Amino acid sequence: MHDGTDPDVAALNLLDAEYAMSIGRFREAVLLCWGAIDATFVRKFERLVDDRLPGEWADGREFLKGIDFGLRHKMTTGLRLLTGRSLYAEPDGFWQDLSTSYGLRNRIIHDGQIAHEDDAKLAIKVARKIVRIVASLPA
Repeated sequence: MHDGTDPDVAALNLLDAEYAMSIGRFREAVLLCWGAIDATFVRKFERLVDDRLPGEWADGREFLKGIDFGLRHKMTTGLRLLTGRSLYAEPDGFWQDLSTSYGLRNRIIHDGQIAHEDDAKLAIKVARKIVRIVASLPA
């Protein structure tokens, strides 16, 4: 639990990702960015589900928070229903950048794929934007 003495997990992961990129550890940078995204987005999404749907069927709320309702579903349709905002609708090709980085993240985890500097830069860009968006969402 965050007690106010340590930096937020997302902030730490982003700092570590930038350092990893600076020394050529590009796969590590990508994975750290997605750790920051998961730490930030999922925590906020679950709070939104609980806050916005308090009297709803408990199994329905748990489905929205669970793994069967995937991260990109949460970032699009789920977020739109809860807040009126979808990451799919973000300007400047953001959804494509997010999808590209997410695909690489999966290939790194599941297939041992390598990453390059441009991949790390993209992951950092995506993670920073998601952290900013999450911070701007209503409580």
